Amino acid sequence: MKTKLLFILILPLLTSLLLVLPARASDTTVSVDPQWNYIDVGENFTVELRLENALNLYGWQVALSFNASVLNVVNVAYAPDHIFNGHVVVEAGPIIDNVEGYVLHCACLLGNSDSVSGSGGLDVITFTVVTHGESLLHVVREGEGIIKGGFATILVDPLIEEIAFASTDGHHHNHLQGDITGPMGKADARVNMIDIAYLISQYDTTPSSPNWNPKADLSGDGKVDMRDVNIALHNFGLHWP
Repeated sequence: MKTKLLFILILPLLTSLLLVLPARASDTTVSVDPQWNYIDVGENFTVELRLENALNLYGWQVALSFNASVLNVVNVAYAPDHIFNGHVVVEAGPIIDNVEGYVLHCACLLGNSDSVSGSGGLDVITFTVVTHGESLLHVVREGEGIIKGGFATILVDPLIEEIAFASTDGHHHNHLQGDITGPMGKADARVNMIDIAYLISQYDTTPSSPNWNPKADLSGDGKVDMRDVNIALHNFGLHWP
């Protein structure tokens, strides 16, 4: 009887504590979406930086690093479902550095008592692919020293105290030798029968041929021949990621 009475007395206290406990660090996340991007040279693609499960968010700063020898940023804009939609904000940036390879952007609510909880977008970043290679799209964290000046991704509450968060990086790659085409007419991050059949259809073509496609010249010797077919055959079955 005493145990039952004690439980009844303690239950309201436990309930009230659960209501005021902050979200765990692992509950709040900043992530790059989509996480995997396989885009050919000369083409553009976009990624969105998303914030999930924020609690009492007052301001955010995004610092995203990338391999500037492979990618360049051409535009940074708020995500359509921006976490601060409907609120008055003060914005700084975006700063785009295509030499060092980073984006820096921040936004803060106007006033000293407002805050937002929940999930939404931060930025949409448009990249152009300048050459073959790969790049990590890295959510820079405090203390990493990747960006000059020590800039990093930060979330703060109305007391200007940092909000802990987990992060998920993005990845770009465009150099799977033998992946020339796919069901949609462009490279699809795998070497399969479609690529081999396409190479055979291009067999014996050179830059003077009306249907010449330099992407089929895997060996780079100015013609499509068995060297190119053999490269694709050797890589048959490979995919990324």
